[in-house]
Amino acid sequence: MGDAGSSQQRITQALSDAANRTLSGPEQLIEAFYPELKRLAASKMRRQTPDHTLQPTALVNELYLELLKVNALRSVKSQNTREKSAFFALAGQVMHWLLVRHTLRLSWQVEMQELPECLADSSVGIQRLTELDQLLGQLAAVDPQLRTVVELRVFEGLSIEESSERLGCSVSTVTRNWRYAKLWLRDRLAPGVPAGETAPENQR
Repeated sequence: MGDAGSSQQRITQALSDAANRTLSGPEQLIEAFYPELKRLAASKMRRQTPDHTLQPTALVNELYLELLKVNALRSVKSQNTREKSAFFALAGQVMHWLLVRHTLRLSWQVEMQELPECLADSSVGIQRLTELDQLLGQLAAVDPQLRTVVELRVFEGLSIEESSERLGCSVSTVTRNWRYAKLWLRDRLAPGVPAGETAPENQR
């Protein structure tokens, strides 16, 4: 009777493990959540410009390559909502920066030689891009339009005139904000380089 009970317990535990299996490593995580990750990628892509060249499948593939670089990637139980949500939050952040990095490669022809080399480097990793995002957040604290101008010029590759039209302000305002933002970023990304200019009127 004891043997039968023990056998039944092992079967029950095996079924439970199969239903709530622990996923370890990028291969298992991507395989198990592939349809959902592809939907997440498609959602991210809808926020990009229409001429963006990446596709959701390619974005998930690049996500996999980036996850291979994560040394302490946590295991996830497939039915554990909290662990799954944490993984998708990480995946979403990585996808976001993969899109930023891809856009940087495509749009760097627009006066980008005037910005610090480390901002122009499209091969920088996720950690560096996260640092740049935090830096842009500090720039936005000075004036939100400064960050917007940088994003339009750098990430979307818009000209001064196109940025002016998008923002609904004058060309001179965009030019002034763009000049200030470049000097502000250069000063923080390449310490020791003199700023050389004062803030535009709306930042004084």
